[in-house]
Amino acid sequence: MFSSRKSIKKSSYLVSAAMKRKYRFSLLALLFFICWSLWATFTTLLRTEYFLPKHFSSGSVMISGTNNSTKTSPELHVPKESRPIPNFRGGGVILYMHMAKAGGTTIREFFLSSPNVIVAPRVKFSDILPKIKLWVTGDFQKNQTLMVEIHDGLNPSYVDIASIIDRLRSQAHANKVPFFVFTTVREPLSHAISFYNFEHLDGGRGGRYVTGKPTEEDLIKILIPNMQCLFVARGDIAMWKDWATLKFGLTDEECEEAYNVIVKTMDWVGTTERMSNETLPLLASILTGDPSKGIEMKPKNVQNKKKKDTIIKENLSSHAIDHIWNITRVDSEWYQKIQRDYVMSMWNLTNI
Repeated sequence: MFSSRKSIKKSSYLVSAAMKRKYRFSLLALLFFICWSLWATFTTLLRTEYFLPKHFSSGSVMISGTNNSTKTSPELHVPKESRPIPNFRGGGVILYMHMAKAGGTTIREFFLSSPNVIVAPRVKFSDILPKIKLWVTGDFQKNQTLMVEIHDGLNPSYVDIASIIDRLRSQAHANKVPFFVFTTVREPLSHAISFYNFEHLDGGRGGRYVTGKPTEEDLIKILIPNMQCLFVARGDIAMWKDWATLKFGLTDEECEEAYNVIVKTMDWVGTTERMSNETLPLLASILTGDPSKGIEMKPKNVQNKKKKDTIIKENLSSHAIDHIWNITRVDSEWYQKIQRDYVMSMWNLTNI
């Protein structure tokens, strides 16, 4: 009888242990199902219009917010009437915020080939600032225009120097010295591909991003979200591989502030895609009164020589294109707003 009781007790123990194992397995299965469901929901949202930029929309312009809701952005810079073209034939100061891979090579070549334009060396803004301060007082040789290109990783962001530029503009205005500030932006998909290709040509920025042969997978791996907003809000240095802490965590509020700073302080923001029809003729008119030089100038492309080594937009899969649109949502919104807020009709410009 004792043996029978012992056997029953052992059987009960085994049944209990089996039930506990079954319970643990069921609990783990339930947790796995919950996690999988949440992940599936999240990835589905990423593929919907909830997160995608409205780059095919003709209605309200999206601006980013904490809840990603759609609303019409304020009209910050819509001109009420045409304004006269600035006249630099007697000299002046032009500041160009050179955003990487947005047509800067063409613009620099344009100024280098223009008579009576002194193109300042690419140095830190603080190093060239004394010369700008001297120029805005009117202390320069007649007919000479100083062109300063803000394009160096050691420079502060445009947001950081905007107040200085405003003070320079006020001083120039007081001394009747023409003063003009501009930049160009690029359609985000083309910009992302161009930036990636640049990093694989001759080591790009000293080989900071090169990880192997140019491939679509590598493109997806190393692209930086909203690079154009990042450049304005945190500076060129934020896009360097060695400064990852600056590269990530960009907020919608930062980008909204950066865009407002652009609109309040820049005379013109063009697009790379319409550079030959808008920005270059405008610059030619400012310098000479004749837009023809800008119309005739051919865009420069530093990547043409090694086209076989580059990623081409037409060869990208829909997955890669969707990924790029997802991570450039704010830049896409900027691109739309720029084309609304800066139009050629704001200038009294003929023959274009």
